[in-house]
Amino acid sequence: MSRITSAPLVPGDAVDAADMNARFDDYSQAAALDESNLRDQALDLPQMGSNLVTYNEEHVTLGPGDWKRGTLVNVTSWAGIGAAPKQPVTDGTSETRIGPIAWDIDAGDILRVYFDLSVRPRYTGTPWTASPALETFQNTASGTTNYTVGQHCWIISLQWDITNATLTNWVEVNGQTPFTSAVATYTGGALEGCRAAYCVPAWLHSTINSKDGNLGSTDSLGVKWYGASGTFYFTPENPGTTVYGIRVVIHGIYMAGQTASENYLVVDSAVGGASQYLEYSAGQLSAIHQRMY
Repeated sequence: MSRITSAPLVPGDAVDAADMNARFDDYSQAAALDESNLRDQALDLPQMGSNLVTYNEEHVTLGPGDWKRGTLVNVTSWAGIGAAPKQPVTDGTSETRIGPIAWDIDAGDILRVYFDLSVRPRYTGTPWTASPALETFQNTASGTTNYTVGQHCWIISLQWDITNATLTNWVEVNGQTPFTSAVATYTGGALEGCRAAYCVPAWLHSTINSKDGNLGSTDSLGVKWYGASGTFYFTPENPGTTVYGIRVVIHGIYMAGQTASENYLVVDSAVGGASQYLEYSAGQLSAIHQRMY
């Protein structure tokens, strides 16, 4: 096994062809690149193999950061008609987000974003009773029983600010619907535009015995915690995009909708309000800016 002992260059040293050739000869020796001269995995092996260079990386803990769920934040569902407000994830007081940054995502670059959040939908009563997304069946008392088949959901999605570092100009990331489209008498977004979104069932409700009309849980005790997660990848063409901030937002409640040619999630104005909310405890938001060479 050989060992390279050449002294490093210092300011003022001349660097000519002979000097460079000598150094290349040092590194071209048999077994010269071994544990003594280049420690195992001292370089990023994926970058060596794919010519992938990482420019920037940022991450932040989402929510109150309590992984044991002792501290929770609640998001109340939208009770109005029209687009549901996008409510940013906070620690209970301030937004938990990435930024301000100033990443120039140029043609040939890639922006990778990953998020996860521990969430639990809560509700009281039977809020789906007035909803169009309602199912009924006959029971043995010659009557009907109403239930929901899980067509309602919360949306967790990504926004970014590509205007300036004040972080007051949040919009949906590229390819993500803002859920503001008119769909008949409703407002929502097409499923094909849910590029950076995660759906959380608003409630779970099932039949125990359809003959006598018994139902499963009719309150949020039957709903457990979910590990919501999502990803987003952005590779711009000329001109590039400068990203100043990235955040996670929560909005709902939505129900399934459809036109003759498209499937949608639309705001269900018949549900919503203080009796229906989403709890969250902790998660993480990460972003990586890379380039292929």
